Amino acid sequence: MATDTGGRERNRWLTGYAVLVYAFLFAPIVVLIIYSFNRARRGLVWQGFTFDWYPRLFANDELLDALIVTLEVAAVALE
Repeated sequence: MATDTGGRERNRWLTGYAVLVYAFLFAPIVVLIIYSFNRARRGLVWQGFTFDWYPRLFANDELLDALIVTLEVAAVALE
């Protein structure tokens, strides 16, 4: 078995399990990022690549206000 820098043996099953858990957790985020470039208004059918949704996203004042509040809370939490 492989060893880490501390001299302890790594458990390959535990490493594989951790990789699967991270893949399960991050896969929906990756899918959302990919489909944010979809030309279709709704649905899972890919209708082409576009950046048209991002100007509409950044034109939404309520959403930008929520983003600012979120970033302020994160900054306070880091202190």
